[in-house]
Amino acid sequence: MPQKPGETEDKRSARGSFYAILKRIQAHREFFERAGKMQAKCSAVLGPEMDEIFLLMHRARGEIQAAAMMLLRDPEPQNASSANLETWNSLRAAIWEAYGRVAKGGDEVGKKLTDFREEWKRCAAL
Repeated sequence: MPQKPGETEDKRSARGSFYAILKRIQAHREFFERAGKMQAKCSAVLGPEMDEIFLLMHRARGEIQAAAMMLLRDPEPQNASSANLETWNSLRAAIWEAYGRVAKGGDEVGKKLTDFREEWKRCAAL
């Protein structure tokens, strides 16, 4: 991960896990491309409600990616107000399930992925 000019090693290290997440998403781009192709086939065979099921997965990935990008830029809030801490906790909850316990909305990404798996199982059984 490139070091920002004037950045301390501690600050660089704080950003490292978010950089790694973005690199993993990029490295698994083919998976999401295959999922997109599978979505089209499933929708053609099983109906347009399959689009909504696949959207759960795509939205979860998008939320993880957006949270990682924001936290990569600024891992800790500069102003530790309760509203800022709440925002940072929700960003972390998009990445790490454990933060769902302290984030106002809970583990929203985990819920989307669980719903995706459950709906996928239901449709795959048809």
